[in-house]
Amino acid sequence: MRIALFIAVLITTSATAEPIQWTTSARGGSTIDIPEFMTESARGLIRSGEEEPYGTVYEPEGYLITLRQYYMASTGRPYRYISKAVGDIKPTYKIDKPNLGVISGQIFGGEEIFYGMCEKVDKLYCVDVFYPQKEQEKYRPIIERIAKSFKKCSSGCL
Repeated sequence: MRIALFIAVLITTSATAEPIQWTTSARGGSTIDIPEFMTESARGLIRSGEEEPYGTVYEPEGYLITLRQYYMASTGRPYRYISKAVGDIKPTYKIDKPNLGVISGQIFGGEEIFYGMCEKVDKLYCVDVFYPQKEQEKYRPIIERIAKSFKKCSSGCL
């Protein structure tokens, strides 16, 4: 009886859940796949003084997630940059290669999750995401898709 009830709930839940619609964001010198609900939430360009914009921040209304897509005029080791940028983190996953740095873990005493990735080409191209730990299962497939799609933009990026 319990198994039948569980299966019924599972079928009902999966049938009513709307699939995520995806698009490509070409900002900050890289391209990534992002959910369409984020495209309406580009809070603004990341700038340093009067310099040209070097990225975009997405904070979709009604969602507890912040996504930043940007580049840094640095030729340093990507992992070193991304780990210093986030500060105090309890890493659960990391990659430290000469041209790729990835770090994921808990920040703010475990209240939030941070995922950051930088690739070194001619400069550092980065994407990072912050969201509440309690929303981890909800955002996991989004983060995985963003990470798998991340690459330097060949043309047409802002």
